[in-house]
Amino acid sequence: MFRNLGRTNLLLLISVFVWSLSVGLWFNQRQLYLGELGATPEQIGTALALEAICAAVVMIPGGFLSDRLGPRRVILGAWSLGVLGVVLMAVAQSWHTAIPGMILYRCAAAAAPAIMAFAMLSIPDRSLPGISERTLSTIWAAWPAAQIASPWLGGIIAQNTSIRTTMWIAAAILAIGIGVVLLTKPAKAESSPLQQRPLSVFRNRQFLLLTGYFALTTMVLYIGHMLLPSFLQETRGFSLATIGFLFTVSYVGAVVLNLIAGRRNPRWSFVGLLVLVWLAYLTLWRTSEVWSATVAMFMLGAIPATWIVTNACIVQVVGDRDQGRAFGFFQSLAHAGPALAAWMAGQLYGMTPGHALPLVAALVGIPVMLALWFVPGLGSSVAAPPSAKNPG
Repeated sequence: MFRNLGRTNLLLLISVFVWSLSVGLWFNQRQLYLGELGATPEQIGTALALEAICAAVVMIPGGFLSDRLGPRRVILGAWSLGVLGVVLMAVAQSWHTAIPGMILYRCAAAAAPAIMAFAMLSIPDRSLPGISERTLSTIWAAWPAAQIASPWLGGIIAQNTSIRTTMWIAAAILAIGIGVVLLTKPAKAESSPLQQRPLSVFRNRQFLLLTGYFALTTMVLYIGHMLLPSFLQETRGFSLATIGFLFTVSYVGAVVLNLIAGRRNPRWSFVGLLVLVWLAYLTLWRTSEVWSATVAMFMLGAIPATWIVTNACIVQVVGDRDQGRAFGFFQSLAHAGPALAAWMAGQLYGMTPGHALPLVAALVGIPVMLALWFVPGLGSSVAAPPSAKNPG
């Protein structure tokens, strides 16, 4: 699995794992932390909206700077801001003073498109069939792998000490991630400046079509997911411990499905993942048994796995000099999908006593997106053998 990655990509895999471990320790506790600092639910919602906007916005400059300055520098800079942001939150004395730290921390998201570009530039042998897809899927499988245990571990630490302590530990762990990236060498393309065409990626019709389609698909996939914990508790009557177990199973499924999908032609692995999500939502809608819900949650790990496949598709339709900005623009737009899905799920959730409309909306929307995938110019644009294309 790691044989053809090369030293730099192995280090990137470790750094992604460390980043995810840091995030998992405290990120799900930030709402509680703001409440401890005196914020009302409305104020907490406003703070979370501001940080979400920041996370989406920084993707685009992160991608452009990656192409111009080199992805390694962007990763180091973004994560340095992330460490500073967590530290500012840890020392905050009121919810007002915690917000700058939250926003600054979300600048670390600019590292995501840079990691994608760095990984592509650091593949030892680009001629190997499917190496781009395998590289991305292997590196990013480290993210859900770390998430299997880190939120649970962070909860234990916070319960026995405080959320502030969890944040200090998370900042230290992210600093270790910076140290891992410092062990890498700049990608070859960074040694000689590439010809810059800042707007060239926006003249790529295939890229624009795929980006819009994947953003819409992401929204459809997440409609049923956003309020799923509430559905499992209020409608299915599952305990918090059971719900926690089910989401752990989902992260396990994400790791497994991510690795499998990354070794298949992305056109068809994308179809397979959407079918799995559809079956998962159907099962959760119709069952009240823990064992069948467990199977469904494993299949629901296909949602994060689609993220790798969509990025692998983007690799096939953009050239090397445009990959950083392409990843940045795509991931910025893709982040808007879950945000809109959350609003839609909130509107649908209370319309029926069984709270099943978000699941039903996903069950209706996924077949539509599957049908659109076979429209000329979408799935067909990535139908060539993996890694055979190198446009631009």
